[in-house]
Parts: sequence; structure tokens; C-alpha cells
Amino acid sequence: MRIAAPLVGPLTTYSYPALCANGAPCSYYQSAPLHPALGLSASMPIARRLRLRFDPTYQRIGISASSYGFVYESTANSPLSEVVSKTSSTANRWQFPVLVEAPLLRHLRFGIGPAVSLLTDAEGSTKVINPFSGTATYVDRYSFPVSRQAIAGAAAALEFPFRFRNVTLAPELRYKRWFSRHYASYWTMDEFTVGAAIRFSR
Repeated sequence: MRIAAPLVGPLTTYSYPALCANGAPCSYYQSAPLHPALGLSASMPIARRLRLRFDPTYQRIGISASSYGFVYESTANSPLSEVVSKTSSTANRWQFPVLVEAPLLRHLRFGIGPAVSLLTDAEGSTKVINPFSGTATYVDRYSFPVSRQAIAGAAAALEFPFRFRNVTLAPELRYKRWFSRHYASYWTMDEFTVGAAIRFSR
């Protein structure tokens, strides 16, 4: 079993003030929750001082944005109120890293190898709340364009294993460099995670 949490990435956000029609002030806020990743961890010896490690994991990811601005009922002289738009895009993320590990010290291993990331069930929607015309929700595939193709990268990890009889507890710090993006310009090429694995042996 393995659980990990992102320190940096995989999504970036930004917020900024803007001007709406007629120079009225607006605001735009983005957020990307840092969800943990859950999965399995298996390690097996392949040489005297080398081990091969598999860590398939699942992670729920998403990015959302909210914008606020002023709206008139019909003309510039009509009642004034605020319109709110909320856009979100979510997906299931599957990662498949394969690391070759070598011991540096008794409780320190260094691993490096390729990694693949895949998104499934990507969804996007926008909800507009207008006090005059009401609330409308529609499918949105354009605000946060998602690439459903698998992307490749390279991973490196420092693992700190401690063995208690047939149970190994292994905290870890991992870095991944991706060669392409899932979420257009919102996806970071560099990703750092901290995690821990529990492995059982005979």
C-alpha cells in the first residue's frame, strides 16, 4: 500500500482583477485542490544491490475558477446586480512509475526510472448564476482543455525504508519531470510529492 501527497503540482492557478463592460471591476479566482494519491507498492530484487519497484497510483484531480462581475437587467439605466460564473474540470488520474533502486545507506535508497500518467473520465462544466435571468449549467470542454492521451516522464525518488520483521515502512520524497501536459498551460512539468509505503514480505 502507498499514499502520497503533492508538494508542488500537478496543476497551477492564478487570480487577477479585471474590467468588465463599461469599466466595472470584476475578479477572477482559480483553485486546484491538492488531492492525495493512493495505490500499491511492490519491490523485488533484480541484482545483488538493485531492486525493481512498481508504484501504480490513483489520484482525483481538478481545477476550478470563479468570476464575479456586475450585470444590468437590460440597459445601462436598469437595476444593477452581480453575476457569478463557476467553471470546473475534473478527471481520474492514473500513474505508472517503474523505478530501479540502489541502496546508498542502510535506511536510504535512491531510485530512478520512467513514469506514465493517464487521465480518464474527464468532465467540464460551467454554472452561471444571474439574478435576472436565473441559473444555467452547461458542459464546458474549452475553459480547461484536457489531453486524454497518456503522457510520459521521468521519476526520481529518495526512500527511507525501515523493516520490522516482515513489514517495511518506507517514507519517500519523489520528483517527476513530465515531457508533455494534461491540462494545456495549467499542467506543471515539474512535480514533487511526499509519501509513504507499507510492504509485506514472507
